Amino acid sequence: MTFQVSVVIPSYNYDAFIANALDSVLGQQGVDVDVVVVDDGSTDNTLDILRAYEGKIRLFRQANGGVSAARNLGIEKAQYDLIAFLDADDWMLENSLHARCAYWQEHPDCDWVYSLWKIANSDGDIVGTSLDYFPHKDGIMQGDIFPCLLNGYAGMHIMTPIFRLADVKACGGFRTKYKAAEDYDFLLRMSRGKRVAYCPDVYSGVQRLHHSHLSPNPALRYEAEIGILESYRSDMMARQSLEESYRDRISNLYNYLICIYAEENKKSLALKACLRSILTKPVQGFAYRCLFYILIGHSDKLGQEVKNGVMQMYSRIKKGEKL
Repeated sequence: MTFQVSVVIPSYNYDAFIANALDSVLGQQGVDVDVVVVDDGSTDNTLDILRAYEGKIRLFRQANGGVSAARNLGIEKAQYDLIAFLDADDWMLENSLHARCAYWQEHPDCDWVYSLWKIANSDGDIVGTSLDYFPHKDGIMQGDIFPCLLNGYAGMHIMTPIFRLADVKACGGFRTKYKAAEDYDFLLRMSRGKRVAYCPDVYSGVQRLHHSHLSPNPALRYEAEIGILESYRSDMMARQSLEESYRDRISNLYNYLICIYAEENKKSLALKACLRSILTKPVQGFAYRCLFYILIGHSDKLGQEVKNGVMQMYSRIKKGEKL
């Protein structure tokens, strides 16, 4: 059976990678693909490369508005009832679209389907799988995954799911107010009240980790994740799912922010994060030590307490090192 899937690819200054992404989608077998490329105001040679794909893709352009805005335009322009997403620096593995669609067809009681993915360094050399680098603490998620997602932002990449277009539109697409972790917010809303199928023995694609993932503002991710989690604070059903780990998660995120702000010599922000960490989880040692260092004027010592594990991980993958 041939399935029809719209694949939305947002791109901003990824002329070095986008041809590989497009070829990987256009080469999918057993699937009629509607390739929707949204150029988010690129200033490199992206458009020159895309001209070679005229008639094979549908190209839409917008002024630079960020990945969420680009994906939302792609959602608006998608033609088929099923939709998937792929970042322009990543690529799909052979026939993974058909495999996921076929598995979903075998499990019609589920609302969407996803699978694992592989990890590559900046040169495109595969160095492992998502289980090696991004394992979820609850293991493989399936069924009602909303509580699992609330309790840990790992185990899924935006390239791995296939959704119904109507469901994506019903949830409102991607929220542009988040400048980081926007895919986490989207997946939470897409999983709420849904049953999710995990497609085993299939890798959806390859996530390429390179220099652009080494954000010049790493605090942005933690601030966004805190904002997303706190948006569920008054949601009693969500709070029941979060009860055991909510305080730990929020305080740990604030603790990362303490170290980042201290390293950047932003004492007032470090102090604010420190107090919020303590208010969230009064019984802990780390935030109190941080408070002590800040008050005595030795906030430089905080960097020795906790390192930004995410950024370290990206740096090591870029070098082709195993964790």
